[in-house]
Amino acid sequence: MMGFLYKDLCLMRKQIAYILFLTVVYTGLTVSGAFPSLVLPAVVTMLALIYPLNAFSWDDLAHWDRFAAAAPAGRRNMVAGRYLFVILLVAASSVFVTILLALLHLLGLLDGPLTESFLTVPACALAGLLMNAVVLPLLYQFGAEKARIISVAVFASIFGACALIGFAGTGLELRGIPSRTMGLGMVLLAAVTAAALAISFALSLKIYQRKEL
Repeated sequence: MMGFLYKDLCLMRKQIAYILFLTVVYTGLTVSGAFPSLVLPAVVTMLALIYPLNAFSWDDLAHWDRFAAAAPAGRRNMVAGRYLFVILLVAASSVFVTILLALLHLLGLLDGPLTESFLTVPACALAGLLMNAVVLPLLYQFGAEKARIISVAVFASIFGACALIGFAGTGLELRGIPSRTMGLGMVLLAAVTAAALAISFALSLKIYQRKEL
C-alpha cells in the first residue's frame, strides 16, 4: 500500500508549481476584497477533487492498473493507497491553508475574527473528503474521463455553496452560534465523513476486484 501511496505522491510533486500559483491567485483575490476570507479554505476542497482525478487520468494513460494489479500487493492495497493519498492530501492542504490564514491575519491583510476563518478550514476539508467518498467509486467504475463530468458537478455544487456562504458575510453570524454547538456539529460531520469513507472504500474495492483490466 505504501508503494502505491508513494507513486501518487511522486506524481503530485510535479504539480507543486501549479498549487503555488493557484494559492497565490486565491490569496490575491481574497486580500484585494474580491473574495471573502471564507472562500480561501475552499482551496482545500478543490485540491481534494483535482488531484484524485488527475491520479486516475495518469494511471489510465500509462495503463498502470494492468501492471499494478499483477503485483503481489494486489488490488486491495491499490485502492487503500489511493484513499490514504486523498486523506493525506486533504490533511496537508488544511494545515497549509490554516498557516496561510494565520499569517494573513497577523499581517493585517484580512478582516474578521481569526477563529471564524479557522473553523472554515476543517469544514472544507470534511466536505472534500465527503466529495471523494462519492466520486472515488464512480472513478473506479467508469474511469477518469467518464466520471469527470459528475465529479466536476459535485465540486461545483459544493464550491458554489461555500462561495454563497462566504459572500453572505454577516448573514452567517458564526459568532452568534455557541461554541459548544459548533463543536458538536463539527464532530457529527466528522463522524458522517468517516462512515461515508468506510462505505466508499468497501464499494470501490468491490468494484475494482471484479473489474476486468
